[in-house]
Amino acid sequence: MSEPDAVLVVAPNWLGAAVMALPAIADVRRHFAARPVVVATRASVSSLFTLVPGVDGVVTAEAAAIAAAKTSTAVLFPNSFASAWLVTINQLADMVCAIAGVSLAKKHVPGPQGVRGRNSDNSRLRQVLKWEPSITLEDGLARTYAWIEEQVQNKVAQRL
Repeated sequence: MSEPDAVLVVAPNWLGAAVMALPAIADVRRHFAARPVVVATRASVSSLFTLVPGVDGVVTAEAAAIAAAKTSTAVLFPNSFASAWLVTINQLADMVCAIAGVSLAKKHVPGPQGVRGRNSDNSRLRQVLKWEPSITLEDGLARTYAWIEEQVQNKVAQRL
């Protein structure tokens, strides 16, 4: 019997957004339990996905690498978690500080403001995958922080 076609997850380009996508990637893994899950991403964040349980392969987000992965289904995540949760950077920093049990003095410097907000229509995710976020942003941050902390502690312990 032939191997089932892989599911391609096109991950966000930036580390913060990629980390925020981890709970959703776990949901994709659960939904497509019998199929390999391959993540396509920038080389700069690809090492993150090699540590994620349930990710069977990581390829660079280039046409040739994606074609070689031989996937028949793709799930695309937006390049900003702000499309799913509208929070300010200050609010996000406050959430992470609360999770980490630290305080942070924020210093605002004059400069370009950038995009003030983004929004996304996730109805296709709901329709095709029957997927809704199963946890809040705060819970996702707490889980992600704990997971990253564990990875760091494991690496430190390996070096001792």
